[in-house]
This record gives sequence, structure tokens and C-alpha cells, in this order.
Amino acid sequence: MQRLRDVGECGLIQRLQEVFGSDTVDGVEIGIGDDAAVIAPTHGSRIVVTTDALVENIHFVLNKIEPRLLGRREMASNISDIAAMGAQPRHAFLVLGLREDANVEFVIEMARGMAELAAEFGTRIIGGDIVRSPTALMLTITVIGESMNGVLTRSGAKTGDLVMVTGDLGGSAAGLGAIMNPSVKAQLTQSVRDTVMAKHQNPTPRVREGLALSQHGLATSAID
Repeated sequence: MQRLRDVGECGLIQRLQEVFGSDTVDGVEIGIGDDAAVIAPTHGSRIVVTTDALVENIHFVLNKIEPRLLGRREMASNISDIAAMGAQPRHAFLVLGLREDANVEFVIEMARGMAELAAEFGTRIIGGDIVRSPTALMLTITVIGESMNGVLTRSGAKTGDLVMVTGDLGGSAAGLGAIMNPSVKAQLTQSVRDTVMAKHQNPTPRVREGLALSQHGLATSAID
């Protein structure tokens, strides 16, 4: 098992480049490998930005989730914020806070999960940073999106609006309960357990729905 202290920051960055890809794509003039990324937004678009920080044992427990699913879930959480604004996620940046004894393969597998989920929605991870964290794994993900239409906001809601949801409510919370509390898990059938745990560990951002609502003016507000 390789530890971060064995490969060093540069060695880990090289392996992450292999996962995320360093070639430029549409809208990206300079990606991973320089002091900063350079992106060229679509003419006439609005830039939509979100960021989220997560800390081991506060937002997630390492031995309760597979690394690939952890990566997918955390990327999905950020892309979902962009979707809720009715925008298209384009680019992502990842900051990793790692202990010196961090398992490199765990980090790489987590990165693969992030890259997989991002690719499903036309998003590329094009930069970030690695820093030392003395006690816990920390993740900060920033996603940049574009909107060619007006964005959806929470403040657009007004009295009398019809409230609609995509998917089922409470699934993720139930999944977390099943993971953290054996007595809750024991009360669920295997089918229900699998369903709610998938809702928590591998959620699906509603990008298509958010874009449709924004493009056609079908909603006054939205929230993920």
C-alpha cells in the first residue's frame, strides 16, 4: 500500500492528472499543469459558481463508504447546486487536504469516482491543490457552470407557487441512517436498504431538469 509520504505531492498530482486528463477541451485554454487554469466562457453566457468543503468524520466516514462512491457523491453534491440554478456545469476544481499516511490508492479511486460523475454531465476537473491536513481528509470542490438563460434562485419563490420535486424525498437521509445506525438498518428489507443507501451514496444531479426549467421559464425558483 502506497502512502502519500512515499510518492510525495508531485507524484500524487501526476497520478491525478492521469485520472482527470490534462488535455484542453472546449472552453478550456489551459488545464491542469500550470499555476492556474484558463477558461473561455461561451459568448453571452452567465457564469455560475459553487463551492463546498467536506471534512472526514463530520460529513462522511471513510470506512462507511467505498472511495469511488465517495468521489461520485461529493462531485454530485456540487453539480447539483449548479443544476438547481438552471445552469450547465462545465469545469471543476478539487482541493485535497491529506495526512502524510493517506492511502494513495484510496485517493486515486475517489478521484476516478469524481471524474466519472463529472463526465456524465459534460464537466471536466481542470485544476486544484493538495495541502497537508494533520488529522482528517478534507475535500473542497468548486464547480463553474454556464447559463444561457436567466438563472433560477431560491428567492424567486412566492406565495401560491406550486411546489414540485424530482425523485423521492428522504431517501438520502434514510440511507445515512442505515449506514450509521445498525438498529435502523436491521428494520429495513434488503431491497429498501439497497435503494436508500444508493440514494445517499450515489445521488443523481438533476442537470437536465434544471436546464429545462430555466430554458422554458417553467419555474420561479429552485433548490437542490
